Amino acid sequence: MPNAEAVKPAAQGARYGQVFAVGPFRALFGGTVLTIVATSLQMLGLSVLVYLATGSAWLSAVAYGRTSADDRHTIARIWALTCANADLVC
Repeated sequence: MPNAEAVKPAAQGARYGQVFAVGPFRALFGGTVLTIVATSLQMLGLSVLVYLATGSAWLSAVAYGRTSADDRHTIARIWALTCANADLVC
């Protein structure tokens, strides 16, 4: 096969320094890190609010487990149920 060498994989993968030297990858990586941190803080914050409003560790755990950055309606439903259970005006 004359083209066998053209499809051979590279002998060595890219190093971290080489990967982070690419500007668009740094932006993508930084954005992903910020998204993960923000989602984690959102989950923690909602569960703390639910716990403070209800005093129920179980409801706080449910709020933590059900929270997702993609589902804003779930967060609104959890907070509405928390307010209803705690007789709060939200």
